Amino acid sequence: MIAEHALKRTNVSLHVAPLVLEGRPVGKEHYHKEMLRDPELLWKLEPGSRVFGRQINSLGFREREVAPEKKKGVRRVICMGDSVTAQGQPGYSQFLHELLTNAPPDGGSWEAFNMGVYGYSSLQGLRLFQLRGKALRPDVVTISYGRNDHNLAEVADQVRMAVRLSPFMKGFYEFFSHRLVGEMLLHALDRRHQWSVEGEAAQVRVPPETFRDNMRLFVSEVRSIGATPILVTAPRRQLPDSYVKGGYARTVEEFAKQHDDYAQIVRDVAHETGAPLLDLQRLLAGPECDSYFASDKVHFDAYDREGYIPYGSEKQPGLYRIATEMYAIIKARFAVPSPAATPTP
Repeated sequence: MIAEHALKRTNVSLHVAPLVLEGRPVGKEHYHKEMLRDPELLWKLEPGSRVFGRQINSLGFREREVAPEKKKGVRRVICMGDSVTAQGQPGYSQFLHELLTNAPPDGGSWEAFNMGVYGYSSLQGLRLFQLRGKALRPDVVTISYGRNDHNLAEVADQVRMAVRLSPFMKGFYEFFSHRLVGEMLLHALDRRHQWSVEGEAAQVRVPPETFRDNMRLFVSEVRSIGATPILVTAPRRQLPDSYVKGGYARTVEEFAKQHDDYAQIVRDVAHETGAPLLDLQRLLAGPECDSYFASDKVHFDAYDREGYIPYGSEKQPGLYRIATEMYAIIKARFAVPSPAATPTP
């Protein structure tokens, strides 16, 4: 009681993640146009809605209709990421699907599909994979995050995203979370909580070390189901001033440096874990790749016109290039070696 009274006299506050009680359905509350608010993922696409001219399938992604159950003998690739993964008429996942089905690396049956969601950070992507991706039984998972992780926000993602607990633990958690001493204890025991001081400046949505941990855990989670993770760095061009005006960055220069730093973290984790790496930031760095990018210098091809062009009506060299690079990595890993030639006597 003495400690509680002393803490209340200070200006220190703690953000504590909200709760989701197991078994309680999530209400259907809209979040930004066709998206739905979700306590654990913050937002998600609404099945049956339309986004940029594409209907969201029954799984809740901007993709052709896909059966949740994987057919026997089929190798499945899921492409996870942010708006660059979600975008396209079609997206790079569909190009990859066509490459794999037309020229399967091992001669068998393959499929690839999109699980990208606009605005997602690595923490949201990781939670999505844990909640839904594992159940789809993928053989390969491409992981492309980092663009949104270093965007500025008032509160970090790890605090905004709800924690799923049993009814017993929920009561224990709520008892402590309403007391400053309890919040300090929860913060010390659980990295999803963090300190904040009233009036402090905006912070990145996912701090660098948390991003590193997310990438490591992503690789571990994918491998735990016998699948192959492919880490992907996020390419960029010179960022427009709109990122500063929109409050996503303090300066264009700072944002660009952070982007490079987060890409390096992806490289480091790939090296550390031995996961295959698709280093798009380096592959697409040359001026010959400038035409791949949309007007915002972050997305690809016709991103700013997707709601106005018919599906498949325009070539999308940027998204197609991403698909071909992914296909090359998958082919190298899964190709069946040709039998050794029999020496002529």
